[in-house]
Amino acid sequence: FNIDNAEKHCKNVYFQGCEISNISRSLVRLSAAIEVDNFIVDDCIIFNLAVGGYGFYNTGNGNLRLKKLSITKTTMREIGDQLGDIQGTHDMVIMDQVTFCNYTTGLPKLIRWRKAPVGLQMTNNIFTGTNNGKELEAIYNNTYQMDFTSCYKTNDWTWKTYPFTNITEVDMSGEELFVDPQNGNFRIKDGVRFAGANKVGDPRWWEE
Repeated sequence: FNIDNAEKHCKNVYFQGCEISNISRSLVRLSAAIEVDNFIVDDCIIFNLAVGGYGFYNTGNGNLRLKKLSITKTTMREIGDQLGDIQGTHDMVIMDQVTFCNYTTGLPKLIRWRKAPVGLQMTNNIFTGTNNGKELEAIYNNTYQMDFTSCYKTNDWTWKTYPFTNITEVDMSGEELFVDPQNGNFRIKDGVRFAGANKVGDPRWWEE
């Protein structure tokens, strides 16, 4: 979905309860100097996006204003390039209760900030997978440091320069923690003790 100068009437973009897969580039690109109220992704399963470049979410205009970007209660697998290439003004960016996993895709950085957001909530997420053996940086450069205090990562991957600041590392791999993460089953294995159980990641994988 490429929202450009001809689409100035677009105010809200919602993906709720969706299964989204096999899109070679971005799911949404905002490429004009427009004002958008919301880009919301909630309760979705997302697989194999942006492996051809540009990232899951892309902005192509420094004069864009997005009031809220929110990704919540969602599983994201095999995302390429970056979660977001972010220009323009973003009043609030929220990533909460997301399970993020790469095995066959080597993601170089989570977000490329070209301008820091006004507000950010990066909470209750878990990052797992081997990232195809590549280091995964939190950001592209030193433009904006994110805090991951309530988030977790498994020990499969490392970063080199730009850390996931204050994230909690689990002393297990994704394969040791989850039932079958490479095939999209992120239920905690029986008998495994995990401090983030029923608190972090996509709630669909919590035991009822």
